[in-house]
Amino acid sequence: METTKDFDVRPSSVALWTGILAGPVAWAIVFELKYALIDYACRNHAHWLFWIFVAGGLLICAYG
Repeated sequence: METTKDFDVRPSSVALWTGILAGPVAWAIVFELKYALIDYACRNHAHWLFWIFVAGGLLICAYG
């Protein structure tokens, strides 16, 4: 005889994981975007582009 227990996913656990992972995910996205576009930004004097990425990362962190 085998017994199984269903795994319950509560809305609070999804919100918890979103809050925990939002910061590191935002950092990784911003880091990769800045690394990928450094040549473009330097050649075209578009350093303001990095500030847009940082602001977007901060918004993702604030969401979490």
